[in-house]
Amino acid sequence: MIVKKKIKQQDFWEKLFPYPSFNHRFGFWVVIISLFFLIVGFLLVSRFKETTDRIELIILLVQSATLIFGIIAAYYALRQLVETKFEKLDENGMLNLKRQQYSRAIRTWNEAFYIRPESETFMNLLEAILLLGDFDQFDERIGLSEEPWFKKKIFLENPEKLTFLYLKAIRHLLVKNLGEAEMIITKIIKLRKETDDFVNFNWNFTDLTKSVGYKALSGDSKAITDNLILYLKKSMSPEHKTLFEGGNFSASAPAPVPTPMQNG
Repeated sequence: MIVKKKIKQQDFWEKLFPYPSFNHRFGFWVVIISLFFLIVGFLLVSRFKETTDRIELIILLVQSATLIFGIIAAYYALRQLVETKFEKLDENGMLNLKRQQYSRAIRTWNEAFYIRPESETFMNLLEAILLLGDFDQFDERIGLSEEPWFKKKIFLENPEKLTFLYLKAIRHLLVKNLGEAEMIITKIIKLRKETDDFVNFNWNFTDLTKSVGYKALSGDSKAITDNLILYLKKSMSPEHKTLFEGGNFSASAPAPVPTPMQNG
């Protein structure tokens, strides 16, 4: 069965602008507030006949507008500073991960996630925790992700849900908890089959395969992990994929059928 992708309803900003960036929204409110002061100022000033009263009112309006625009400008500057800090933290987190400095990567992505709670940052954080081998902290983060508000804001698309399931499966495979891992992999296969909006699993498996935890895997745990990676990378042969989707998660790739030799 193919699940039809739900069409996201446009919000106010998406209806107003083709690309509702923060700068567009900020500029919009600056124009609205400016028009408000101009209209209110004109209406109030027109009611006073004395020049002195008009001047005092204009001065009051200018002072009020200056205060409000000062607050808006300060907010804009703070927002830009926060955005720059987030990007720097995210970049440093990735750099620390590549250097296998997992504790630093976790601290960096923790801070980045509190600044801007995005799914990609959360997934990177979870992977760094896994590679460090801190399964208690991983489970604590998983508990947070089960909150309804978290799911509503973070896990919006099927590829994000798929990545989340992949990380949960790897967590159990690293400690050789095969029963839990296989149940999660079954969910991965079901989600993969039911969605038509998933093209490629955009994830770098190199960080996992270079980790100490992965190198310590053996037997079925390693076979299932390798098969899961191949499945998500869409690198399985059709025969191997059929076995995997059928529940034989540790199956090796079938040997190629030899081509019959033709008589000369």
